[in-house]
Amino acid sequence: MKKLIIEAITELMGFDGNEIFQKSRKQKYVFARQMTFYYLRNELFWQQTKIGDLFKVDHATVIFGVNSFRSKLEIYHEDKDLYMRYKAVLKHGKIDEKELLSAFINQNKKHLSENLKQYLNAAL
Repeated sequence: MKKLIIEAITELMGFDGNEIFQKSRKQKYVFARQMTFYYLRNELFWQQTKIGDLFKVDHATVIFGVNSFRSKLEIYHEDKDLYMRYKAVLKHGKIDEKELLSAFINQNKKHLSENLKQYLNAAL
């Protein structure tokens, strides 16, 4: 599982996925770490202690990370989009570009011109 997480983070976030297993408090690493905590807890139903063992943190850190990421999902659409792509990469091993483009069109249709919508839909 650790190798798959590293590959997914590297592909989606643009940095070495190994970094989320370090003790760094840089925002991009903390975000990716919390997103992974959330995924493991809510999609795979891992116990906090098992997640903590994988990341070498205590269960309270995992609980805090899961709750923090849940709050971000409720507020920020960009974070929700990234999480959906992360889930897809972990599940299928790659990003489905057509699914990603379709989600982008649907979420931004009120901001896109009709010509751009037609162009993007043609690409699907």
